[in-house]
Amino acid sequence: MRAGPPEGALGLLWNRSDPTCTWDRACHRIAHPAVSEADATTDGTAEELPHFELVRREEIHWAERISRERHLRRWATVSSLLVAEESTRARMLGEIGAVLDSSVDTCGREMLDLPQVTDVYVYRRA
Repeated sequence: MRAGPPEGALGLLWNRSDPTCTWDRACHRIAHPAVSEADATTDGTAEELPHFELVRREEIHWAERISRERHLRRWATVSSLLVAEESTRARMLGEIGAVLDSSVDTCGREMLDLPQVTDVYVYRRA
């Protein structure tokens, strides 16, 4: 019988916006004005995890098919818009709509293809 901690594996994954999508980045900057262009919020995904060793890391690129209306409603649920005064919230949503109206990838489209990235990490118990 083996002494010590039990063997095991841990899988972590989460979705994030694709940083190559200029129109979504522009929407993000409107909804999160305090976040800089060099946003590294997902860089905290550590390859080093205490008591585990990284076995595999992958980025899966995909696109979510979403209506323009649903996309705008989703932005309305972001904390910076939820806590904003009504006039500020309306302005921010208007600016996000203007981004969608001006991007070649979204202008005049009811359905949008929103690029996403899923980060997948697989660890083994050390």
